Amino acid sequence: MSRFPILSLMFLAACSPSTTVTRYVVPEVSPDLRRPCPPPDLAAGDVAELAGILVEFDAQLATCNGRIVSIDQILTDAETRYSEANSAR
Repeated sequence: MSRFPILSLMFLAACSPSTTVTRYVVPEVSPDLRRPCPPPDLAAGDVAELAGILVEFDAQLATCNGRIVSIDQILTDAETRYSEANSAR
């Protein structure tokens, strides 16, 4: 019974929190992948076909550019945190 307090202290000492090091890693992305792309020229046979193509293309282009803007924002935030962490050292 007298060993119990000693063993308990040894167990608690072994479970003490360790030092954690946080490193921010910023992936390199080429600038052309971070710019929204302009729509290409379209050719259609008649007005109804052109209207259908434009509506579909506009929706696809908005989705694509929205993703690019989101990725750019994520990368910009990561770069800001990385530079702040490095300047604090």
